[in-house]
Amino acid sequence: MKLRQIRFLLSTFSLGILIGASTTVAYATYAESNWGYYGPINGYSYKNKGDISNDTRLWAGTVAHSTDGNVPTGYIGVKSRLYKSDALCKSTDFIYNTSRAAGLSNSTSGDCGSGTYYSKGVSAAYNGNGYDTYNQ
Repeated sequence: MKLRQIRFLLSTFSLGILIGASTTVAYATYAESNWGYYGPINGYSYKNKGDISNDTRLWAGTVAHSTDGNVPTGYIGVKSRLYKSDALCKSTDFIYNTSRAAGLSNSTSGDCGSGTYYSKGVSAAYNGNGYDTYNQ
């Protein structure tokens, strides 16, 4: 039986999980980090976290929320990145909230074959003259 191990790490969030899969059985796994907090930035405080899954497909996600409720359009941004063996495998562009919102998330789509994976996300908060970014 062929066995492969896929390891996911959400850097900065210090989250790591191991997922094993064989040719006949696939094991679904979901994990999420603890919330990280930052701010206030331009009057708003935020929290962010990462999550990762291979339930129906492999993806790595980034989530950011205001702890002060809804923020104006464009105040929250998120970007997700999936790495395989220290090389960028999949990435999203930054997306920003397009209306007043308390939070935003996105995730990568697809994998790059068997191997060792980890993810790095980035969240952004509008500071009045650009964005402060926070790696996850």
